[in-house]
Amino acid sequence: MLCSECGKNQASVHSINYINGVKSEMHLCAECAKKHPELDLGFATMGFGAQDLFKKLFDFGNEEMPVLGMSSQQTCKTCGGTLADFQKTGLVGCPDCYDVFEDRIIPVLQRAHGNTQHVGEAPDGADPGAEKRKKLQALQEELNKAIQQEAFEQAAVLRDQINELKKEG
Repeated sequence: MLCSECGKNQASVHSINYINGVKSEMHLCAECAKKHPELDLGFATMGFGAQDLFKKLFDFGNEEMPVLGMSSQQTCKTCGGTLADFQKTGLVGCPDCYDVFEDRIIPVLQRAHGNTQHVGEAPDGADPGAEKRKKLQALQEELNKAIQQEAFEQAAVLRDQINELKKEG
């Protein structure tokens, strides 16, 4: 795609803005993008690789930043992955890595995605009870909120829904 400003160079920076529900797009080459200070070019100037992304999110370069005595060489007992591996690649070795390196990984995921719970589609062959547990957890959170707000009628309805889900298995 060509730059929408100069029309000559290949666009490397793509900006999509929504203002009052109206979508506007800009596709700019690196030179034209530099003329737009309103664009945050942090990622555009350093590349889009996972390594660069996670270095920016961790906000450190090559230095080791231990948390609560955790060194970047601490290893996961299941897969042997280290925090340094995650810092370099942005990938964990196995599900247990999330528990082992929780103090470092969870804040990064929160900053990157705004959430630490998976909200996408489940892969084929996924645990069929996972959707039910997710719904049960959401109902429990709503129930706690209703109780805090002293909305006891709503809380009773939510309690009944939770009990019904639990009966189903």
